[in-house]
Amino acid sequence: MMKKKLRFFLWVAGWYISQSASAQETAWRFINFSNRDGLSNRYVYSATQDKRGYIWLGTGAGLYRHTGKRIETWRSYIDKPGRNISNVLQAVFTDASGHLWLGSINDLQWYKPDDNRFWRPDENNPVVKKILDGNIYNFFTDDQGDIWIATQKNFFFRFHPPDSSFHQFESLLRPGISRDVYKIVQGKKNTYYAIMATGILRFSMPDKRAEFFPRPGGDITNAVYFQDQLLLSTYDSGILYLQEESGKLDTWMKAAEFGNQTVFCLLPTGKDELWAGSYPLFNIKNRKVTEVKPSRESQYSLAASKIGFLFSDRENNLWICSHNGLSLMSGQNQLVRSVALLDPVSQKEVEPTGIYPVDNKGGFLISGYQSAGMLYYDAQISKLTVIPNKTDRKSISTIITAPDGALFAGNDEKMYRYLPDRQQFLPFVLTDQNGELIRNAARSCVDKNGNIYIASADNGFYVWQYPSRRVIHYNLWDVNRYASRDDNAIYPCLTDAKGHVWFTSNDGIYEYDPDTREYYQYLNKEYRNIPLLTQSVYIAEDQQGHKWITTINNGLYEFWLEKGEEQVRNYNTQSGIGLPSDYLYKIKADQDGRYLWISSAAGLLQFDPRQKKVVAVLNEQKGLLRDDTYSLYFLPGGKMLASYFGRIDMIDFNTWHPDTTRLLPVFNSVKVQDKEMVQQWNTGSNKLNLSYDQNFIQFDFSALHYANSNMITYAFMLEGVDKNYREDRNGLAIYSGLSPGDYIFRAKAATADGIWSPGELLYRITIHPPFWKTYWFIALVLLTTCSIGYFFYKWKLQSIRRESALKELYTKQMAELEMKALRAQMNPHFIFNSLNSIQKYILKNDVWKASHYLTRFSKMIRLILDHSNQNAIPLGSELEMLQLYCEMEKLRFEDRFTWQIETASLTGTGSLLIPSMLIQPFVENAIWHGLLHKPEPGRLFIQFTLLPENILKVVIDDDGIGREKAAEIGSKQSLRKKSYGIELTRSRMNLLNQPGKQQASCEVIDKKDEQGQAKGTCVILHIPVRPIIDES
Repeated sequence: MMKKKLRFFLWVAGWYISQSASAQETAWRFINFSNRDGLSNRYVYSATQDKRGYIWLGTGAGLYRHTGKRIETWRSYIDKPGRNISNVLQAVFTDASGHLWLGSINDLQWYKPDDNRFWRPDENNPVVKKILDGNIYNFFTDDQGDIWIATQKNFFFRFHPPDSSFHQFESLLRPGISRDVYKIVQGKKNTYYAIMATGILRFSMPDKRAEFFPRPGGDITNAVYFQDQLLLSTYDSGILYLQEESGKLDTWMKAAEFGNQTVFCLLPTGKDELWAGSYPLFNIKNRKVTEVKPSRESQYSLAASKIGFLFSDRENNLWICSHNGLSLMSGQNQLVRSVALLDPVSQKEVEPTGIYPVDNKGGFLISGYQSAGMLYYDAQISKLTVIPNKTDRKSISTIITAPDGALFAGNDEKMYRYLPDRQQFLPFVLTDQNGELIRNAARSCVDKNGNIYIASADNGFYVWQYPSRRVIHYNLWDVNRYASRDDNAIYPCLTDAKGHVWFTSNDGIYEYDPDTREYYQYLNKEYRNIPLLTQSVYIAEDQQGHKWITTINNGLYEFWLEKGEEQVRNYNTQSGIGLPSDYLYKIKADQDGRYLWISSAAGLLQFDPRQKKVVAVLNEQKGLLRDDTYSLYFLPGGKMLASYFGRIDMIDFNTWHPDTTRLLPVFNSVKVQDKEMVQQWNTGSNKLNLSYDQNFIQFDFSALHYANSNMITYAFMLEGVDKNYREDRNGLAIYSGLSPGDYIFRAKAATADGIWSPGELLYRITIHPPFWKTYWFIALVLLTTCSIGYFFYKWKLQSIRRESALKELYTKQMAELEMKALRAQMNPHFIFNSLNSIQKYILKNDVWKASHYLTRFSKMIRLILDHSNQNAIPLGSELEMLQLYCEMEKLRFEDRFTWQIETASLTGTGSLLIPSMLIQPFVENAIWHGLLHKPEPGRLFIQFTLLPENILKVVIDDDGIGREKAAEIGSKQSLRKKSYGIELTRSRMNLLNQPGKQQASCEVIDKKDEQGQAKGTCVILHIPVRPIIDES
């Protein structure tokens, strides 16, 4: 008897242990809208989507529009007392032409979004007046394009678009049929149903044959046509369906399935899926009901309650309209499956420390604290079981996979050998070189030689030389002798493509090369503009071999070696790569190696190491338990797991995919000088022409994509102002002080998963300059200015010419007077020298030479006196004076030089005029300072040549001692003479040189022999001459 009881007890215990602790659950996520989003009224009755993609809402305070970024109040300018849509707007609807139908308790209006135009049908039409007074509940369009209008007071109506006519159906009223119609539903073969609380009126078109099916108790709330049958929601009877032939209302799903709560509305979203709005929300799939309760547990829990209307937009987002606000459920956010980690033996939530795949069926082991051993998740049946540690009932905190596939488990105190086939833990003694047991075993990795590196919390690490049992324990200071003994945290976490092992620490990172058995430390020093690496957590390697290191204080580090030099970059929330948090924990490459996934305080981050950019964020909004994720794992078959205390979130990449919707932003508003201009765009124009003072422009744009619209990234630029795109999540661009010119505004958008669309929003803007900056005005001003300038110039030129003529006359007279004064100065100079010579001969009592000299002197005085009142004299007279002067000087200096005047190239010397006494000072200078100091007799050669344009070239050449020697031996007297005669002559030449006329010039050449010795001086004069006829 005792054996039977024992077997029964063991069977029950085994059954209990093997039971599922948790099955997979969908983590329902909602985006809730409230006053902070612009929705100031919590009563939301209906929703519709226009052709452009805007969502329009009918609320207790009128019409609202959702732009993809925010909700805006939309007012009708045709509202008036007794006829308005700004109070209880119960029905909004978009027809085939894109017009909005707006039905309130006392009005019907149409609205055309493209040109912002409101209007209402003719109130003088009696049928229209009944509609306006009927308190409109609902609009519906049939397959013929006719629009049906259900009202509370006046039954229902049909609008026929081809002739814009309204038709009433009061002829179908019978005793017992209520005028209060909730909606019209179309069935098969032109069959229609008018839904009332008290029953269903089935009628056909166009013959209007009708049949009424009453519902005693009057508890019908709504209806849909689903799976070829009419389903009816009720107050307290669940969901009914109509048996078409018998007209009987039968139960389709009992009220108990909905917790005996009222079902207010129904919406089919698939062949086998139906949503039901109640106080909570119900999902019905394959006739299985899942309740989604309103909750304040999270900002992404369902907030809507008492749900009266459900709407599915073009992206299949579910809009939930209720008496407690508006909620949105996107299918993109419902792809995470969760497993609660509840140990069925200890009845405690397990804190996972590691996840390890163990079979090819997707199953995995979960190590962690608070467990009676280790958990196993069977992916085939979505069940969690516990594998008890019967040895000592301690939790298993780590699992080590050996190179040969053997599994070893450990905790803070012991090691075990795990046998998967038997699901059994066996004690396994493993000691280090000091004979101490391995303790605090944590994560591990295997190097290229098969050695296993095992982390030990704050206790260094172990190297197990597998398969032997030899284990060596290393402290941090064994690896780095300079390390402080107060810190022993060093954790192996990566074996790279070369088989090297990488470690994290609180002071940089370490690399171990198994071939050289050397440790290398990196990132333990400060780099320029890069914060010091501290508190590193994990390392991953990308396809380029770069190492990526996560930290809990400074974001992400990139490290690589280039030609032996360390290359480091740091990325944080301010780096523009999309990091939402600087608190990063684990980083791992996915199975393709293309992306790195990072667990962080802001969710799971999909990071592209080539683009250096976060391309997707998985967070609480997208289905995770919470934003701050501690660790992540990859499993075979394309699965990723995120772990938390008491729970694991599972992402299956076979069903999860990034949002690749092609987004094209639209303009919500374009304001110029705060004046709205967007309607110009909406009417088809993509160009804006502005005046020069309209240079303050504000663009408000958004992508009409509502799944995670708060995570959409926008990029925009104004060509002509911006050089590159600017990115933000606001969709708002403001430009002020724009100069006249042509501009192109461009905007594009990326989904919440970082997928950029190729299309762009394009808008051309031309700001015209003011008229005074236009080309025609500038040309006119230039022409006028030039004309005025021309006439002023002509007048001024004439004035200048007159003034110049007077100045020229005055200057000429002054020049003549100055030249006469110079000649007057030169004549006494010559006379003084000649008288000195005559005196010398008289003193020597040389009568003949004195007489001969006096005769020539008198002739020369006669020539000077004859031309004393003339600025210019005939060339022949100048030649005669030069001959007389040379003869006198030769006589005076007793034949110490010979001279020659050559005039062979001259004809008619008496017909040319030359400034008088201009050549003589240079001849005198050649004799006195060049020839007289020469020991032997010298030679003086004077040549006259008439050049074109009446220029007389005069060459005065001597073979004297040269200017340099003369300067060395010259006396003060001779220097004064040189200065007196030559300088006076240069002054005369300057006076002769007048602007615009031929110029007189003087060139002095020092002659030298082959040895560089001086052999004389050559003076070349160019003197303007003129015919005597011009003088007369």
